[in-house]
Amino acid sequence: MRVVQSVRAQKDLWDYAHYLSQQSEQALDKFLTRYDEVCDSLTDMPERCPRVEVLPDNFHHIGIRDFNNHRVVYSIDGEVITIYWIVDTRQDPKTLYL
Repeated sequence: MRVVQSVRAQKDLWDYAHYLSQQSEQALDKFLTRYDEVCDSLTDMPERCPRVEVLPDNFHHIGIRDFNNHRVVYSIDGEVITIYWIVDTRQDPKTLYL
C-alpha cells in the first residue's frame, strides 16, 4: 500500500507547520515526526481506524500522537490511501470537511 496526500491535506499540513514554527521549533519537529509515523502506520491495516460518521463509508480517521486535537482523515481505494484533511477537532464540525 502507498499513502498519498491531497492538495488540501498538503495545505493543512503546511498551515499547521507554519503556525507551530512560530511557536517553537521543537513543537514543529515533534508534530512532523508524529505525522510521518501516522502516515507510515496507515500502510498496515488502515481499516482498523474508525470511520468518519459524517462522510461516506470509505473515510476513516486516526489521531496524531501528542497532538490529541488533530486527526488525519483518509480514504482507502485498493492499494492507495489518500489523506484528504488534517483537522483540528476543536473547529466547528460543520466547517471541518469543506
